[in-house]
Amino acid sequence: MKKLLNKKNLIVLAIIAIGFFIFSILYKPEPPLPQLLLSSPAEGSARASLTDPIQLKFDQELDPTLITVTSIPIEEWSVQSGDNKFVIILKSKQYLHVETKYILNILYNKQQVSTLNFKTIAQQGDPRYTQEVLKEMDRDYPLATKLPYNTDLYRVVYSAPMTLEISIKNENILPEKAFSEIRAWVTSVGGDASAHKYVISDKPLPSSTPTGIPENGNTEKPKISPSPTPFNWDTLQDDGT
Repeated sequence: MKKLLNKKNLIVLAIIAIGFFIFSILYKPEPPLPQLLLSSPAEGSARASLTDPIQLKFDQELDPTLITVTSIPIEEWSVQSGDNKFVIILKSKQYLHVETKYILNILYNKQQVSTLNFKTIAQQGDPRYTQEVLKEMDRDYPLATKLPYNTDLYRVVYSAPMTLEISIKNENILPEKAFSEIRAWVTSVGGDASAHKYVISDKPLPSSTPTGIPENGNTEKPKISPSPTPFNWDTLQDDGT
């Protein structure tokens, strides 16, 4: 009887041991969440750049494809690795708003790992506005820097967004021929001929040479701050905020 009980005990112990062994193989504990060590701008900064990317340094290597960033105010953020996988770089699609408080929520693998609060620098110029104006110019007047287009036969300017006004200098040229030749010119300078509209001008040719877009337009490219110098974590210092 004792031998039978001992045998049963051994079987039970063996089953328990096998169970623990299988559990140890199958069970994979969740890795610890990454911890934010340093950031640029620093937490609580009141002088954050409007144009520089945000840089975050964590205590472990991260896969940038698992990082999600939301912000107040809402911005569209791209995420990429820095010089090493401990560093993550965030870039806003547009320049940040001037003198504005931002709250960034950073998630890794759908779990929040950090929150970053800062305020952008106060300044008179607004790079974001300039960026939006340039975007509108590229959208509505993509050939502005090529105009006015003057030949012995034609003079072409923008009269409205995506509308080219053609002044015909030779009265023997029919509008259809003018349209065809100006479309060919648009294509030759890298423009989208099919996206433009074409109209024949009934105005007298001006004696001076105006710009290639309507008077309220402006093709002058604004000055934008140069790219930031490479970031050095070893020389990171408190910005005094």
